[in-house]
Amino acid sequence: MKEKLMEMVKELEKVDDVIVNEYNNEIHLDFNDFDGFDEDWEEIDRNYVNFDLVEKVQDFLDNNCLSCDNDYYTIYNFDTFKVVVGYTSYDI
Repeated sequence: MKEKLMEMVKELEKVDDVIVNEYNNEIHLDFNDFDGFDEDWEEIDRNYVNFDLVEKVQDFLDNNCLSCDNDYYTIYNFDTFKVVVGYTSYDI
């Protein structure tokens, strides 16, 4: 499971659609949905370069995890690891 997920994530890293950090048995995925501010200091949404693969990763997580906790960040629990999903716009 983890290997399949990481294959997809590595492709998204190449086009800057996701930032990945691994800590022990946790994978943190921050999808890059923020592209700065406009002249009125309104947030500018960033379009994903590989939108289809972003959706595929999200579907993979939804369909293959044992359980999911959704507070602010979404935590997908698997047998031997968990995935914490957030978005770069959360850091604004």
